[in-house]
Amino acid sequence: MKYGIYSIRDAAAGVFTAPTIDLTDESAIRGFSQAVNNAGGMMNFCPSDFALYRIGTLNVETGIIDPVSPPAMLVAGDRLVKVVTENEV
Repeated sequence: MKYGIYSIRDAAAGVFTAPTIDLTDESAIRGFSQAVNNAGGMMNFCPSDFALYRIGTLNVETGIIDPVSPPAMLVAGDRLVKVVTENEV
């Protein structure tokens, strides 16, 4: 079975964050969305500075990592910002 290896690119800093492993692109996007919508967090303050990338895959049976070159952008942070209405506050 293969898992995805993901990293968040911080455009303002010009770097990729330490990689994480997730089951699917969708579950990685869900986690990134939670970070972007975490009130008071850096990604919530400047969501357009951040984007989620798939940078490789990990075969959990063999331990082999296959890079994705160039890294594949899955979603930009500003595309995931949720609008909070007064009723939700």
